[in-house]
Amino acid sequence: ELAGKPGFAEDYRLARRDAAVLEAEAAMRRGEPERAVERYGAALRFEPGLTVAADGIRQAKHAAADAAHRAAQDHADRGDLDAARERLEHALGHVPEHPAATAARRSLSLPLNESPPPHRRAVAAAGAGAWDDALAGYRDAVVAAPDFLPARAAIPATLDAAAEDFLARGQTVREAGRLDDAEAALTRVLDYRPKHPALEAERGRVDLARGDRHLADDRPGAAWVAYRDALDHAERTPKLGRDAAQRGIAAAVGEVRDRHRVTLRVLPATGGSADLNEPLAERVRGRLAADAAAALALGPGGRAVTIDAFALDLPPATAHRAERSHPYTVKIDVPNPELPRLQHEIARVDHCIDDLLCDLRRLEHRHAYLHRLHTGEPGCGYTQELHAVNRKLRRIRRELRDARADHRRLTRRLVHEPTFVTKRQTRHWPFTLVTHRRRANLKAIAGFDNAANELPPVVAEVTETDTSIEGARPDLGLSADPLELPDDPETVNDLLDLAARELSRQIARDVSKRRDAALASEAKRLAESDPAAAREAEIARRILD
Repeated sequence: ELAGKPGFAEDYRLARRDAAVLEAEAAMRRGEPERAVERYGAALRFEPGLTVAADGIRQAKHAAADAAHRAAQDHADRGDLDAARERLEHALGHVPEHPAATAARRSLSLPLNESPPPHRRAVAAAGAGAWDDALAGYRDAVVAAPDFLPARAAIPATLDAAAEDFLARGQTVREAGRLDDAEAALTRVLDYRPKHPALEAERGRVDLARGDRHLADDRPGAAWVAYRDALDHAERTPKLGRDAAQRGIAAAVGEVRDRHRVTLRVLPATGGSADLNEPLAERVRGRLAADAAAALALGPGGRAVTIDAFALDLPPATAHRAERSHPYTVKIDVPNPELPRLQHEIARVDHCIDDLLCDLRRLEHRHAYLHRLHTGEPGCGYTQELHAVNRKLRRIRRELRDARADHRRLTRRLVHEPTFVTKRQTRHWPFTLVTHRRRANLKAIAGFDNAANELPPVVAEVTETDTSIEGARPDLGLSADPLELPDDPETVNDLLDLAARELSRQIARDVSKRRDAALASEAKRLAESDPAAAREAEIARRILD
């Protein structure tokens, strides 16, 4: 219907032309020149001589050519010259005289002898393995001629080649035992490809080899550091196993502990509580022998540690009495409170029945009297009163019937109600709660080499508490609670355990502190004369801390 109207086709053509122009302008604002070229072309198909579309498509083609030229440079920077050539052909398809794209495409087919001098020098340096000179030459060539794409593409390839070269050098010198040279070569890999997939594994192998060498040279501290570095590399790459590094760390730590292990002789004191000193010393020996982290050893030739339990207090238990009450429930029989109420209700109903009977007899006499006077004629004058008396008689007979039914019901309830009922009552039984408490303690001391006052005394304390009941009544639910306090040997055993635990801690701390001070002094003394030995002492402090 619309197509048949005059001028419709022309209006439709103009509308589509204008829409194409608007879409092209919007694409240009969004930075989509390829889309703008397509829409401007559509507008020119609707009106070939449209000036706005002709100017717009020229601008859009130049913008598309510039974008394709930049994409070609990006592909070249990533080393993909084929993709760069494709983007250049696309740019020249939009603007055949584009100067930058033309120069870049020409550079792809330029012979080596016609390339820029920095590029020729870089190619020669790369062939000789002078990677730094090669990279510098390629970068100079890019600065001098940004559209010389072979120089751009050579930079990532040179970085890869340099990283592989230094990685191979590092592997070769590591296998030859030159670990410092291997580490220097691997450090150069970091300059070219820091995230090379094989770099971490190779650096870990160098650290493992260095740790093995230090351990063989009787330098467990330096070996421990090298194995720790190898473990760090193993955490960052799955190509290097962790087991070798962990085994090396364990071996180095064991070597350090064996070298700096302190041997002790734990002896009971000769005086004081002789019957307590021997078991206390035996328990301290057992705890120290189990404390592997303290790097201690027990033997006949070590430093003497004297254990003395010089004070034991076992007081009798003190009793604290408190009066309490125990609730219990009893059953008692009491007169049934329903009986008086029922008797009262029966008496009330009897009195009501008597009143109703009196009213019934009076109304019956009145009814008989009115019935004799009533002749049945319409004007006798007794008809209304006779009807009223009949209504009252029916009401009273009904109330009398109900009252007698209530009397029978209450009488039956009275007969069946018990004379007494059982009730529950809560009572309280007084009793005495006796709390028995005893606080026993043991004082002990450990001294090195007959210096009994070297370590502070240890006070082990045990508190024992129990309760008993005086006036128990099991029949009322108040059962007897027998007293269960530990006897003296059990209490002494607990006190010895507590004292041995604290004494072993004190001895381990004191030995660790003395050993740390000795290692620090040794490291300071050897700092200038023997730096390697000073470093071993410092690392031993870290391991044994």
